[in-house]
Amino acid sequence: MIKFEKSIFIKTSSDEIWKLLVADRLVEWQPYMKKMKEFKYLTDVNSLSDKYQVGKTMLFGNTCHYEILESIKNERLKYRAYESNFLGDQCGEVIFSIKQSKDECELIYAFVFDFPNRRSKIIYDNYFFRKWLENRLRIELEILKGIIEKKL
Repeated sequence: MIKFEKSIFIKTSSDEIWKLLVADRLVEWQPYMKKMKEFKYLTDVNSLSDKYQVGKTMLFGNTCHYEILESIKNERLKYRAYESNFLGDQCGEVIFSIKQSKDECELIYAFVFDFPNRRSKIIYDNYFFRKWLENRLRIELEILKGIIEKKL
């Protein structure tokens, strides 16, 4: 298992960040998810609060499945991610944690990869891949911060 983590401070409430962590809003600030083009919930969603329920599943494109494992409003949202790509089947967790202080929040964004096969472990454990993913996380957090600050 390998973990990648980045954080950013945003002058806003935890509620404003929370709204952008729901699966169907990830495409607004994650270029990788935007490339998937299609998104759908695989379980019934009848309200906004349903989108945050543990057990909800969704599909990005034809290959990337997400399932909510943990949901603590305005504090923590954890997805289990499964993806099929040229490396084979990949799985891991995408974790968002929000820490509210007086006038700002720290958003911590983490990927934790499991390795179902040796080939994917070799690639994910590579220095250049690590740098690429760390940069991707940083860019995505900056995009999210820009969206929130533009609203203020």
